[in-house]
Amino acid sequence: MTKRTLKFAILEHLVAPAALLVLKLLVRSYRICDDVEQLRAATLAHPRIIIATCHGMWIALLPYVGIFKTADRQFCVMTSPSRDGRLLDAALESLGMVVVKGSSKSRSAAGAVGLVDAVKQGYLGLLAVDGPKGPAGIPKPGFIRLAPASDAVMLIAVVGAKHCLKFRSWDRLFVPLPFSRIELRLHFYKPGADTTEAELHRLQLRIESEARAVGCPIFQPSETNSS
Repeated sequence: MTKRTLKFAILEHLVAPAALLVLKLLVRSYRICDDVEQLRAATLAHPRIIIATCHGMWIALLPYVGIFKTADRQFCVMTSPSRDGRLLDAALESLGMVVVKGSSKSRSAAGAVGLVDAVKQGYLGLLAVDGPKGPAGIPKPGFIRLAPASDAVMLIAVVGAKHCLKFRSWDRLFVPLPFSRIELRLHFYKPGADTTEAELHRLQLRIESEARAVGCPIFQPSETNSS
């Protein structure tokens, strides 16, 4: 066993499970300040849904995973086939999500056949439109094609929390403090027929507008950089 393999084994079997336990306890302490039943009904009324969000919001979104999950509808997330992707896969599955693999060379619709097929089967597709490396909050052309490719509606989901830790990572990740109130804003969005710069800019403005309404720190750079 090489030193690199040993380090990864320790990370996978010791460090990651401990960190995941802490994360679960943290998320369980969050308070949701939305009408849960109304959110569930509005979302699950559509047979095919792709939920679009941003990388930096993923921790604050976790309290809502159980709300939308039903016996026959679960969140489905596309991840990388890399070794590091294994850690993410285990974490997502532990949190109640289904994982499909994207192409290692393409994050566009062509590289997301698994996610498209899952959405067609009724899974709730969840994707970060600014991935995999940003800039934060800026949609990539490939992602916007996934809704028409899977004959699904696109649902923009943004979250905010008044008290949180903010990081200097490329995605401006924020982690709400224990017992924080988390506010969710949903907006159904119909992409245009193509992925022109104008269409991408329209989606970006909508995401920013909804995010600012709930006080999401991703779109407050001056505060985000103060951590």
